[in-house]
Amino acid sequence: MKDAACIDEEEQDRVLRIIAASPTKFCTELLHFTPFPYQMKMLEDPSKNIIVCAARRVGKSLVMANKALWYAFCHPGTSTLIVASTQRQSMLMFDKLLEYISSSPLLEESVVRKTRTLLSFTNGSRIVALPCGKNGQTIRGENAHLVIVDEAAFVPEDVILSVMMPMLSTTDGTIIMLSTPWDKSHFFYRAFNMSIWSKYKFKTADNPMVKKEYLEQQLEMLGERRFRQEYLAEFIDDENTYFPANVLRSCIHVCSLGDEKQDCNFCTINGRGVLPAGALFGGYDPGGMTDPAAFVVIQKIQAQTTDVDRGEEDGKSNNYHRESRPAFRVVLTKTFTVGKKTEANREEDVYTRFNAEIADLHKKYPLRKLLVDSTGIGRPMVSHCKELGLPAEGMIMHRKNQEEIFSNLKILLEKREVELTNDLNLLSSLNCIVSERNRLGGYTFTHPSGTHDDLAFALSLAVWSGGKGGTTIMMKANS
Repeated sequence: MKDAACIDEEEQDRVLRIIAASPTKFCTELLHFTPFPYQMKMLEDPSKNIIVCAARRVGKSLVMANKALWYAFCHPGTSTLIVASTQRQSMLMFDKLLEYISSSPLLEESVVRKTRTLLSFTNGSRIVALPCGKNGQTIRGENAHLVIVDEAAFVPEDVILSVMMPMLSTTDGTIIMLSTPWDKSHFFYRAFNMSIWSKYKFKTADNPMVKKEYLEQQLEMLGERRFRQEYLAEFIDDENTYFPANVLRSCIHVCSLGDEKQDCNFCTINGRGVLPAGALFGGYDPGGMTDPAAFVVIQKIQAQTTDVDRGEEDGKSNNYHRESRPAFRVVLTKTFTVGKKTEANREEDVYTRFNAEIADLHKKYPLRKLLVDSTGIGRPMVSHCKELGLPAEGMIMHRKNQEEIFSNLKILLEKREVELTNDLNLLSSLNCIVSERNRLGGYTFTHPSGTHDDLAFALSLAVWSGGKGGTTIMMKANS
């Protein structure tokens, strides 16, 4: 008769054989996580090229974190990379791995080294989480059997094609790209329409935990265009937009750090960390009954050009390229919903609260100047902001001023002198603006019904206040 120790060993071997054959069994047996049926297909897919176009709240990052853990645990001597455009984004998935490991004694025993961005296992496998770098400098030279690209639609496509794909050539490895869709000008969209990729498209409604009433509320708040993108996982055309998606993407912050001991200043700022030196300027669009009020803070940066090491390439070391810092970076974006006026929710009371909140933010992010759209209801807003100690000035948004501030922002974006956060609220607000030539040769700006231009106006005002009278940006509206 076998003793208890032998039975335990046999049972453990049986479980290990089961979980090695199936990522789903790995989730249920070791992680105590039961995937939904639509997630199981993605987990079990053995394809070498997998692309997941997913709406919000479908659990794509959670499921792929589980697959990364299964692959490393059950495939000795392999290397798995979790890559995103920013340090913070890549570590979000990595943090999920750490949570699962801490909840499983068997997994915890199998880890021999654990840092903020690296897991090493007793079987010789490892998982590394890294930002991609603008040119792939943080991941060049890495050896990979599995690469998971999170929010791939915002990763520079040249990094995917010229850095990630080649690193899989000698390992016969697998690449998995997952993202919320955005526009059609990126490789993520083209890959989704190629026959060599195993494709998955998930709507938010596919998640049985999401209620119909919630989706109806989101449709009303976001409008049809953005709802289709974020909750139906549809790619949206941006024809005739004044701020095209490809221009905006080129300005979105991409971390270039390869040292796990070093934090990215930009991500630290937007994670509400310590703010480095640099003058701050604000833009405030009071909005109205249909558009929210919006507040944006930008930091003016001393322009400079630096040499960035791209690592070894074609057998050559010390491969440097010139990289210019932008003139401005977005530090903070905030919106306030005004809503309908009622006896209990008077418009002036709502704006009093908004202005007081901005004044509180001013204590943490001391502004050199706050430029306010003083058209209509904005005029008393300027007076109240001054009473609260804010360095507020007003600008009436007649046609010529609209054209000037938008043209100024467009010039800067095209020159990549404004660094944007990967914030869909801000990006959608910019991308929804449509321009048409008027009979005087200038532009008239509109935005489709259901979209909101509030953050775009606030950013334009902030950049105008930061650049007026300066030498780093062009102020003429003649583009």
